[in-house]
Amino acid sequence: AEVGVQALGSGGPIAEGSRAGTSYALWLDGKARVLIDTGPGSFIRFGEAGLKVADLEAIAFSHFHADHSGGLSGILNTIAVSLSKIAND
Repeated sequence: AEVGVQALGSGGPIAEGSRAGTSYALWLDGKARVLIDTGPGSFIRFGEAGLKVADLEAIAFSHFHADHSGGLSGILNTIAVSLSKIAND
């Protein structure tokens, strides 16, 4: 299986320029299957990277500090809206 890691954000707890909070996509066989951490701004980086919530199999956290989990609500909202669209199609 082909495996890769894509950094969506590597920022820390202090806002620094254009760096999003910590978030990584784990790629397996050409799809982003696991999202590791959802720091602030990861929601935007997720979209900019062209990732698809339909490909996600899991969201994992290294720990629950805000700089690693603060963007979770945006990701969950994207998943909910995507599921709603599928259900209504």
